[in-house]
Amino acid sequence: MSARARELPGDAAERDRVYRLLLGCHPEFAALPKMDPDTAAVIEAMPEHITILNYSKGFGHADMLTVGAGRLVTMDAGWEPAKA
Repeated sequence: MSARARELPGDAAERDRVYRLLLGCHPEFAALPKMDPDTAAVIEAMPEHITILNYSKGFGHADMLTVGAGRLVTMDAGWEPAKA
């Protein structure tokens, strides 16, 4: 995957909310020291290209998805967008 990243401005409450979300997904991180809000950055990554290995089409076959503005823009042949 490749993505564009940017630092999110945020106050201490926002950083604490992000930390709680992170612990919800990865509880093992609770064993690590809590991030220092004065030195830690909160980064948002917006995907642009996603490569999916698809061995059902042969060893090492990769399909490429291109994403833009929060939606799928292009995809290799054989992929279909999810039905809403």
